[in-house]
Amino acid sequence: MPSRDWVRGAAGLWLVAVFLAGCGGGPAAIPTQPIESSQFRQTEDGVRAALVPLLTAAGAQAVFRGGEELLANGIIPVQVVIENGSRGAVRVAPDAFRLVGQRSDGHAISAAEAFGMVRRRVGLWGVFGPIGGVVPGLQDKGLQDDLEVRALKESSVPVGESRTGFIYFVLRLGETDLAGSHVLFTLRDSGGRDLEFDIPIAGRMDVASPSVTSTQPSAPKAPAPPAATQSREPTVIHGTGGGVIIRSPSQ
Repeated sequence: MPSRDWVRGAAGLWLVAVFLAGCGGGPAAIPTQPIESSQFRQTEDGVRAALVPLLTAAGAQAVFRGGEELLANGIIPVQVVIENGSRGAVRVAPDAFRLVGQRSDGHAISAAEAFGMVRRRVGLWGVFGPIGGVVPGLQDKGLQDDLEVRALKESSVPVGESRTGFIYFVLRLGETDLAGSHVLFTLRDSGGRDLEFDIPIAGRMDVASPSVTSTQPSAPKAPAPPAATQSREPTVIHGTGGGVIIRSPSQ
């Protein structure tokens, strides 16, 4: 069994090396960081938990292909790190996480639900796009895979070990600020006791405009009205006394 020194020392490094399964074209692995680098953390009975919300388009893109679409649709990925320095195993359940505040009040959504909120509508062009162009259909598949692979999984964390993954929260429509928000969750220890966590988080989303691929052909432009042409016929003017005046077009 690992010593307490290991828990306080080596376990202070939380590994977040998440790779795309079988795909070398995805984003690079997230580097190892000390848990103390997160300003949003709490310890209960030897179990340490830290939260790292991704609030910028660049940060989201570094972890998820098309990650800027998450923020643009009001979805905040939050990395969760659990380190177990207690005397027994603890149980982690993603559906136990809840974001509470003035701008949100709801449980974390699943990776499938998050993908369903940002999936772009693509038609045949999106699947069979022009050679050398961007194919939104394939981009969507990459985002779907990343959301699933990187999601926090329900699991048991043995003594001296750690777990990490992402949970996904939705802010209320039009909201971008996490000020005053808390993440509430419980972990269950081996004796059936709940360890309750209440971690304040803050920050403002750097929202990017969502990319939308239209599947409808462009509406045809209305024909331009014909240009006015000057008549080439002479103008005939009848006088009151029976006379006739004829003017040529140049007059």
